[in-house]
Amino acid sequence: MLKIFVKKKNIEYVDNFYKNTNKQHNFKCLKEDCGHEWETSFGSIQQGSGCGKCAGKIKHDLEYVKDFCKEKNIEYVDGDYNNNNEHHNYKCLECQHTWQTSFMNIHKHNGTRCPNCVDNLKSEINFQK
Repeated sequence: MLKIFVKKKNIEYVDNFYKNTNKQHNFKCLKEDCGHEWETSFGSIQQGSGCGKCAGKIKHDLEYVKDFCKEKNIEYVDGDYNNNNEHHNYKCLECQHTWQTSFMNIHKHNGTRCPNCVDNLKSEINFQK
């Protein structure tokens, strides 16, 4: 029952044993491109908690931010990183446009597109109509 309940929430119960709802157990996020593993109680999962990484609650380090951006064809320009909400400079590796946004916007939307490329795409679509 436990494994079925968490699987419906895109979570895998990793442990081979179960004590009770208040004891800490190991879980893994099943969402594509995540795979984050964490320890929490089943009671916490029952009350609605889930993957902290997908929720943007895990503090990322500078290396993670740069790697994530690079995978999305974006360069993280700044040399420091403090938190998800802080605005930083990013550079599109397709058109070389630089803009400011928070890493939360980039991460939450799985690689927010360059505003310049998005505007150009909208213009092309409108032109074709």
